[in-house]
Amino acid sequence: MVINCEIKFDQNPYGIYFAGQTLSGRAELRLAKPKKVKGVCLKISGYSHCHWTERQPRGTGPNKQQNRSANYIGREDYLWTTTYFLGSEEGNQLELSAGHHSYSFSCELPAHLPTSYEGTYGHIRYTVRLVLERPWKFDQSYKVAFTVLKPFDLNYDSPILRIPSQMELNKNFCCGPCRTGPFSIVASIPQSGFVSGQIISVSAEVTNMSTIPVDEMKFVLRKIVSYHSQTPTSKTKEEIVDIQERRVGGVSKNDHGRFLVSLPVPPVPPTNVNLCKVIHIMYEIKIEARLSGLHQNPYIRIPITIGTIPLNHSYPDPKCGFPHKYPTINTVSQPPITVQPVMNTLTQQEMIEAHDRASNDVPPTATNDASTIPTISTEGGATEQLTNIPNRTPIINPITDSGLRSSYQEMPPPSYEETVGGHRRIDDDEQHPIGHQLYAPRYPVYNFNGGGTSQMATESNSSGSGQRTAPSPEKILEKMEMI
Repeated sequence: MVINCEIKFDQNPYGIYFAGQTLSGRAELRLAKPKKVKGVCLKISGYSHCHWTERQPRGTGPNKQQNRSANYIGREDYLWTTTYFLGSEEGNQLELSAGHHSYSFSCELPAHLPTSYEGTYGHIRYTVRLVLERPWKFDQSYKVAFTVLKPFDLNYDSPILRIPSQMELNKNFCCGPCRTGPFSIVASIPQSGFVSGQIISVSAEVTNMSTIPVDEMKFVLRKIVSYHSQTPTSKTKEEIVDIQERRVGGVSKNDHGRFLVSLPVPPVPPTNVNLCKVIHIMYEIKIEARLSGLHQNPYIRIPITIGTIPLNHSYPDPKCGFPHKYPTINTVSQPPITVQPVMNTLTQQEMIEAHDRASNDVPPTATNDASTIPTISTEGGATEQLTNIPNRTPIINPITDSGLRSSYQEMPPPSYEETVGGHRRIDDDEQHPIGHQLYAPRYPVYNFNGGGTSQMATESNSSGSGQRTAPSPEKILEKMEMI
């Protein structure tokens, strides 16, 4: 039996929402023949999940070499709703007629949701799933993912993000019983808070008074992801991903070297260390001196923070690192993302009123309360209001300094681009999916140098071995076995 299903989001082709906004759309189902079902339901879910396997020895004595696999799993749920358009889970068998069936849905997203993420050993994922529950048969389902962005305004984080950061390393190498002359690296960045699209200017000064030459200097922007399991025991697995890499010339023995390297920040998720218990995301810049011979390469690591809203006072010039003034962006309220880029349609007075209303709002403490239950309408045009969802402007990060309000509309909004990690399947846990679905979250990318997003993509693809080119969704689907 031919079944075709499609889920579309209202005025939001990429399915990108801020935490606290209202998710809405339509599920379109087309059947070539009548179908026996117990019910047709829509499930909206949001959760974080991680899983990895480790080999562990078991037994004692001569049997200790025998290994077994241990599965470590972690999960945290944020959102879960189920709405029946037809029938029920325990209802009688019904016949779903052939032809076109259309169902609309709406759901207010809680304000505390963490930003979407797809990683090697886990994900923070939000999905809309249409399920055909069949009597005495496996259920059939169609699922799409949407991106949730929890705004991270660098202006409201630690003031340390605004000031330059510097790290220093001093070392002496051993050559047999003797020690060489001193070796030092002094590395600095103009600030430690950045956003995607920004260029990080890294300055490094190397003093090599040893007898060991430095072949090359390596500068890497790294993402550090920590996965935390809950079963069978609490354990942490760390994954380090080289996002951008630059290699420059070395320093001869008894010589000095000074380097200035630019590392563009591609579309990546913001730093996340307290919104999710299962997955933590951090970033750092690693400056490594690659030595000749068998000596261990000395290196410096500078922690940085990636946000979604840039600092409003300055940003590093990509050529010289000197600060330049730039306007700020509206953080009071934005409509659902419809195209790239998205312009804010609220007036200044509406934004101030939205901030005043937000001061009395209380974040939701449960994910299955009345505010998250969808409204539905059937193909006949009848609409049923399942709950009274308040019609209010979502607040994503209220402005507390009235002096900043006038300048937050001046900066052009970002574009929203797919993450550099590539697409991943989201229906791998479904027994009988209706087609295969691929997904890659999108993150805000700012244009600081007027080159547009095409320049950003060119710089990202020109990086070293740490930057991998992800295959297109079409290439991935060609290799899949269609069920």
